[in-house]
Amino acid sequence: MKRIKSYIERILQNTITTAAVIASAVCFLASCGGDTLYFSYQPIDKGEWEKSDDVHFDVAMPQYEGRCKSFIVLRTNDTYPYKNLSVFVESRRKNDSMMVKRIDFDLTKSEAKGMRHNDYTIPFKEFNVNKDDTIHVRISHNMRTNLLKGITDVGIKIKRCDAD
Repeated sequence: MKRIKSYIERILQNTITTAAVIASAVCFLASCGGDTLYFSYQPIDKGEWEKSDDVHFDVAMPQYEGRCKSFIVLRTNDTYPYKNLSVFVESRRKNDSMMVKRIDFDLTKSEAKGMRHNDYTIPFKEFNVNKDDTIHVRISHNMRTNLLKGITDVGIKIKRCDAD
């Protein structure tokens, strides 16, 4: 009985050690993605994006100062009927002027094809950011159809420019 108990204790100790090593590796690998300063999606209700439903982001940049590049990210499902998508992106930093830009997505080239969705990323702009800056971003679609079916998420990603 002592041998069995000792054997089980060794297995448990090895399992705990293995779990700790795996957890450390995951934390290390996650910290290597330090070039991304902000990345967030906003879900589109029922996968139906109305022209009047703007997507808003308030991006706080408390820990970084320097040059950044931003991207608009989009996720669609198989019910999206078009091969392209046009959006207006409005951005403003505190004490700065507003910028509006039209971005056209070519949806024939998906970056990642999931089981139920496609991911797309389009560069938006490069800019300088100061510590404690807040960037306000508003995205709306610019398609002729008022209701776009198949758009599941709209997002923004901001990376350090020196991350290439």
